[in-house]
Amino acid sequence: MKKTTPPEKRGSALRRDLNDLVRDQSGRLSPTKIGTLVGQWLAVKLILENGSAIIANWDSLTVLFSVLIAPELAKKLLNMKYGNGTEAKAKP
Repeated sequence: MKKTTPPEKRGSALRRDLNDLVRDQSGRLSPTKIGTLVGQWLAVKLILENGSAIIANWDSLTVLFSVLIAPELAKKLLNMKYGNGTEAKAKP
């Protein structure tokens, strides 16, 4: 006999989707996810307000689009450029 799952009775799918935007697997707030959302919002705002100046400078365009498209890539670029702080902690 095949078990069927009952349909979900809760109607708060939107709330759960919004929670998933800022919470990690364990249900706690994720600073990385919050930072990603804020960074994406700021990137869109900067592109809309200063589009012509950003397009003229390919470095800033690359950074802003990496924040929008691949936030993990942006994090890696920042770590490559400025380091991740482990070297400063290791030095006496």
